Amino acid sequence: MSRRNQKRSTSASAGIAPDRRGRSPGVMRVLTNLALLGAVAGSLIYWGWSPRTKPGSPPASPTVVESPPAPRFEVSESGAPVAHIDVDRLTAWCRSNGLPDPPEIRTAEPAVAKALIEALRVAATTRSPMAFGTVARICEALDCFRNAEDYAQRAADGDLTAFPWRYLLGCIQQETGQRDEAARSFLEALRLNPDYPIAHARLAQIYLESDRPDDAERHLDRFVSASPRDWLGPVGLGRVALMRRQPDAALRHLLRAVELGPGDFQAHYHLGRAYAAKGEAALAKSEFELASRLPKGGWFRDRDPLLREADDWVGGVSSLSRRFEQMQDTGDWAALAELAEQIITRRPDDTTMMGNLASIYRKLERFDAAHEVLDRGLKLKPESPRLRGLRSEVFFSAGDHEEAVSTARAAIEIDPENASAYNVLARSFYVMERLTEAVAAMRRAVELDPDDAGKVFVLGEMLRPAGFTDEAAECYRRTLQLQPNHAHARQRLAASEQSPSRDP
Repeated sequence: MSRRNQKRSTSASAGIAPDRRGRSPGVMRVLTNLALLGAVAGSLIYWGWSPRTKPGSPPASPTVVESPPAPRFEVSESGAPVAHIDVDRLTAWCRSNGLPDPPEIRTAEPAVAKALIEALRVAATTRSPMAFGTVARICEALDCFRNAEDYAQRAADGDLTAFPWRYLLGCIQQETGQRDEAARSFLEALRLNPDYPIAHARLAQIYLESDRPDDAERHLDRFVSASPRDWLGPVGLGRVALMRRQPDAALRHLLRAVELGPGDFQAHYHLGRAYAAKGEAALAKSEFELASRLPKGGWFRDRDPLLREADDWVGGVSSLSRRFEQMQDTGDWAALAELAEQIITRRPDDTTMMGNLASIYRKLERFDAAHEVLDRGLKLKPESPRLRGLRSEVFFSAGDHEEAVSTARAAIEIDPENASAYNVLARSFYVMERLTEAVAAMRRAVELDPDDAGKVFVLGEMLRPAGFTDEAAECYRRTLQLQPNHAHARQRLAASEQSPSRDP
């Protein structure tokens, strides 16, 4: 599993291109009002934790004499609110109050900074497992794993019967490559709560990495029993079968995984391995090519209610970005538009998200709004071929094909290898019944982006009425190599094989 960075750079609001990462929007009010700990307490009761002092727990300290150093707030040049944290003073304060060091986050969104400072104040005042655990969850959500581990260990040691802290400690250890320590933490957590599905999946992953297929299979069976519609279980069972050199069993599990999760990198990659093990080289190659174009990572977090709650409490634009990325395949354009709008409000110079929002507005047929947000983006980056190409897509969707052609050509002048602009140019020519120009433009789009099944299929659709039936059939075959479940390509290919060749 690919790890997140051990420690962020100095900003807690850094994003990941092209879509940056995002999580849930409705939490900022909670954090701003400093009600974080109440939410945490409610969550912990849900997860089977109740606040009580254990034998051997550290005694409560007196009330902290002084409060932690407050963040300094300002508005950046781009108009976004920013909080500056004096990490050196905060570290000295933590040490003077017997706390582990705070995360080295020097700039953050105001709500993130407020939540962190308040959680540290409560931890210094109460010395309770819940307070230590709260700081741990904030640090973990900020990818500050060393600090998160220190606080999670204190929380787990303070209440030996609390599942969340032992489980959180295992998650942190797994992220930082401490495989044996993570396995022990997950086993202890599962003794406290054997019915938390993702803990079984996490432990199975460790056993797969440790070449222990029998142990992995035992926990994967528990996960599949609890989450029968989740493709992560069949993927894991397919990997177990591959370890045992049982390609037929692996193929059965992995075909089920692809059925449940057709857009999952792992499912297609390991399906390719299964085909390769059976000697099906062409099918293996097709699956590997498809896997190479799919997003990677996100195996556990998206499936983990406990960690998602922590993400939401921390809030901030990075959490909104992560939620945006998670939701991209849902087709809930209205919700995605709302998230993108909030991200741009807090990150007003994010032209990548402006392009995303314009594309969403286009799907919602809010064409004027799409042009408005593109105006903002092009004011910041007037020579952006992506934003200009997106403008041509908006014109095309709105039925203004002459403007679509004009703006697509402008984007190509800036970037002659802009496959998306050639795609719009070709589609516009086709609708305008300029078939020769359409075919030429789409040929160029496919030449620049040969692994895009959509573009290859559309080229076939343009070649067929132009009389290039053999070449169209080759496009349909290539489409099916790239996307085996493309029903229209399969139908077109079958029809073309029943008709005589008419290529000039």
